[in-house]
Amino acid sequence: MKFQPTLQVSYQPPPTSPRLFPLDLLKAASITAVVSFHALFVPRETFADQVLTLDLLFAPLKFCVPVLFTLSFFLLERSLARETSAPRKAKKRLIRLMLPLVFWFTVAAGLKLLHNNALLEVFQEVLRGGIFVGAYYLLVLGQYVPLFGWLRQKLHKDRALGLTLLAQGAVFGLIYGALALGSPLIGLLRALDRPLFIYWFGYLALGIFLERNWSRLVHLSTKTSWSTKALLVFLTALALVLELAGLRTLTKGEIPPFDYVLFSCLLSAGVGFGVVASVQEEDLPPWLRRVVSLLATYSLGIFCINGLLSQILLAVGSHLAVGWSFGLVAILGIKLVGWGSLLALSLGLAVLLDRLGLGVCVR
Repeated sequence: MKFQPTLQVSYQPPPTSPRLFPLDLLKAASITAVVSFHALFVPRETFADQVLTLDLLFAPLKFCVPVLFTLSFFLLERSLARETSAPRKAKKRLIRLMLPLVFWFTVAAGLKLLHNNALLEVFQEVLRGGIFVGAYYLLVLGQYVPLFGWLRQKLHKDRALGLTLLAQGAVFGLIYGALALGSPLIGLLRALDRPLFIYWFGYLALGIFLERNWSRLVHLSTKTSWSTKALLVFLTALALVLELAGLRTLTKGEIPPFDYVLFSCLLSAGVGFGVVASVQEEDLPPWLRRVVSLLATYSLGIFCINGLLSQILLAVGSHLAVGWSFGLVAILGIKLVGWGSLLALSLGLAVLLDRLGLGVCVR
């Protein structure tokens, strides 16, 4: 395979930019989980009878986006806390975010236009964060980063985390109620889609809180046994499965854009940080440390590239698999093979783009 040798690269972060290994581990696990949701390249109708089972089997991996958002705000708080001029640092971070956003949105829009999509339709997909799979993530960060310097001052106050999480929970509860009642509000929310800021502010508060209390979290994680951590992970996974099943019932299977409007998603971000906070590099074998380093370093590139590639591969698969039908074992096999292949190909292309001088768009 053309890009296979790149998987042996051992990335060593520069000494001037210290990294926390538990964060790299979270980032690597999260980006791997993200790819799993984009790894089916056959039409949905070919496995219609298996959709519910697949959704519930992979529901525990929905920690990925909550953790990535929390990581983003954690790292932004960390960088601003060390900067004498926080507004200037926030401005630099916004510029740093806008470069890959503009690059990948331009590439995705260009591909859409080449396939004769109407310009207005492409523009609407850009605004809705649907120009490629997962594009909404960059749009959400683009909304919060400019305000981060102001928001962090509010969230440094006592009880800020609790109040913010209560407000986020109230938003989720309101949406659940609107779904149950068939409120016209749901139509508006579907039109605004996933980039709507009201779904994500809880992770902003959580990221800031975890960064400011990182040493305490590491201490608590160190004192917590692995059996207790395993139980927490199991209960969180179970909560994700049960809540997603309930959301499917409320939405009659039409879940988007409410995929992450789950109380258990908020829980999963906190549990994820708590479980890995005490993990050190020497706790893992060398080969796994190299894999974690690569996935964490190129997580941005993998996120965007896999979102683009999955759409292309699905278009090809939809053309080839017309009239086919897959049972559970077959579709699981297809998904697992697609997952591994898409992750490896996305990583290989990210490394290649980095070597071509486009590191700012993939790292």
